[in-house]
This record gives sequence, C-alpha cells and structure tokens, in this order.
Amino acid sequence: MIIGQLFIFTAVIGLITTVANFIGASIYDIRAARQRQHFSRHPYASQYRQRPLVAVVINTSNDEKVIGQCLGGLTAGSYRKLEILVIDHGSTDSTRAIIQQFQAAHPKRPVRLVGRRTAMASGAVIAANVKKYTHAELVLQLSAGSLLDKQAITNLVLRYNMEPSLGVARLNRRVLSAFSTVGLFQQYREMLGVGSKKLASLLNADYEHAIDVIYRREIFLSLHKPAKRPWRTAYASDAVVRYRPNSLFYGLMRLQYQAQAEDFRSFWRQRRLSAWLRLSLALCNGLITLLLPIVVSYFIYMAIALREPAFFVLSLIITAGLVLFAIWGDEQLKTLQKVAYSLLIPVTYGLFYVLSVVKVLAMLRGLVAPKKLLARS
Repeated sequence: MIIGQLFIFTAVIGLITTVANFIGASIYDIRAARQRQHFSRHPYASQYRQRPLVAVVINTSNDEKVIGQCLGGLTAGSYRKLEILVIDHGSTDSTRAIIQQFQAAHPKRPVRLVGRRTAMASGAVIAANVKKYTHAELVLQLSAGSLLDKQAITNLVLRYNMEPSLGVARLNRRVLSAFSTVGLFQQYREMLGVGSKKLASLLNADYEHAIDVIYRREIFLSLHKPAKRPWRTAYASDAVVRYRPNSLFYGLMRLQYQAQAEDFRSFWRQRRLSAWLRLSLALCNGLITLLLPIVVSYFIYMAIALREPAFFVLSLIITAGLVLFAIWGDEQLKTLQKVAYSLLIPVTYGLFYVLSVVKVLAMLRGLVAPKKLLARS
C-alpha cells in the first residue's frame, strides 16, 4: 500500500516537473530563435553595436595542468575587448610561472596576475581586486579548469545588448570528453539539467552562482549584499563553457554539496518569490530521484510475483524515457553522441541516486541551519 502511494506521488511530481520543464524549455527556445531572427535581419542596429569591456576573472591555486589551456581558450575567442585578471591563491607548483610565460608570449593581451599568499579568498576579497584592477562593464568569473567556446563571450555580449534588464547570466556548462563512469555521469547531469535551467530563466527564478557566470559590474561588486535593483537572471544556452570531469566520485560528491550550498546562499540573499519557486523545483527533482529506485524495485517485485514482465518493461520505459527525452532535445549534441549517450543510460543510474541524496541533504541543512551555511560565504 505504501509503495503504491509512493508510486502515485512520484509519478505525479515527476509528470508535473517534466511537463513544466518541457513547456518552459520550448518557450525559451522559441524566444531565443526569435531574437536570433531579429538579429539576422538587423545586424547593424544600434542595440547590437555596443561592445562593452569584459573582465574575465580566473581564480587559481595549483592548477599548472589546466591554467595554460584556459588562458589559450580566451585568446582564441572571437571577442577581443577583454581584460584577464588571474588571482593566484598561494600556488606552490608552476602555476604562476605558466601565467608569466603566457604574459610574455602575448604582450598585447591585457593579462594581469595578482598573487596572494593564502588559500582561496572570500568573494568580498575577489570583488575588491576587481574593483581595484579593472573598470570593465561586465565581469565573467571562471575556474582555472574552464575552457570557453570561441563564440561564448560574443554570444553573452549580444544577449546583454538584447536584454537591458539582464544582470546575471549563467553559462551552459558541459563536460569535456571523459572515458570513465564518473565522467559519463557528469555528462548526464549537465544534460538533464538544461530543461530546468531554461524554465528557471524564463520565470526569472534562477539565482546567482559563483563560477562560470557573467555579471554586470555593479552586481559583482555587491554579491554579498541585498540587491538594490531587481535585475534579471538568465541561462545562456548558446554560451558554452567546458570543464574537466572530476576523476573521483567522492570528490564529485563534495563538489555537489558545495555547489548546492552556494545555491542556497544565493537564494537566501535574494529571497524573492521566483527564487522560492526555483528552490521548490530543485527539491522536487531531488525527491523524484530518491524515490524512483523504490518505485522501480516495486515494479520488479510485481513482475516476479505475478510472472508478468510487462511491469518491469514499464518501469524501464518510465526511467529511461525521461533521460532519453533530455538527451535528444539537447541542441549541443550531435546525432552520434545522442545515440551513444542513449545506449549508456543504465551505467550511471546508481551514481545519480547517491548524488541526489547528497543534494537533498545540502538543501535540508540549509533550511534547518541557514545561519551556519551563510557564515561560510
């Protein structure tokens, strides 16, 4: 009886969130297509001519293996009006030497290295460095392991020109190709989150994030203060940034917990109705993934007890259908990639369950003891 009620509850919540994500993502895509169409018809309109200075802030610490590629990706991009500010937090390897070599090899590129003796600083300290060393109108914060697509910053600037009320835009994070179960899982996690991100962007229900996000200058300098103006937050699906997957599942769990905690801090600073909606959707998604294994187990039990394999087939269809829907609706994937990811769905479902437990625990901790969580920001 209880399992049956869990099935009904999971099915209803899952149906509501799936339909909401589908409708929201479809409207988002239609609006984006209309904006691109307007731009193609009027490419020289005054609103598209603005080329604001963009400051790219990279926080690094012992990242000698990735910092060179990150800087190289920025210089290879199509947008030229850039300032690069690298804040090194006490690196003990050759990170600083690699940055200095890059400066020497690209003397015409405004790359500034700010060295600190301590470990990772708070957001307030990073904001103080931005205020001191750059006057850019837009501030893009990247991790040292991020690799921007060539058109990413150009597309972001175009989005800001199209939407004067836009304050914060989250980039489309994707995983670089990885041949491991944990890497494959991270690929699925990013793909499955696209629909909910588009819905949150449409409802202005997203909230600021710390990494791979672009801000207007005044917002970045006041991230730890209540917003004075209700700026829009959006998801930029056409601005792709790729990152290396975490090699260990324990490290992935730790990063997931930290990311969820940062989400809650951002939500708590804003506390508007749309942010509450975003938090509710995230909690529902976590609950669905937690309850889904129980429901699938129930279908397997019924299939064995009643000697009716249709129950088991139905559970597989329900489970895989949601993932397939997200994969084949992803505009960033090629056809062969969609086929490959579709065939590998069963490999990572157990990891999804464990990580959903971590995600829900982080949210519950934020709800129970928000002051402790906020004290770390």
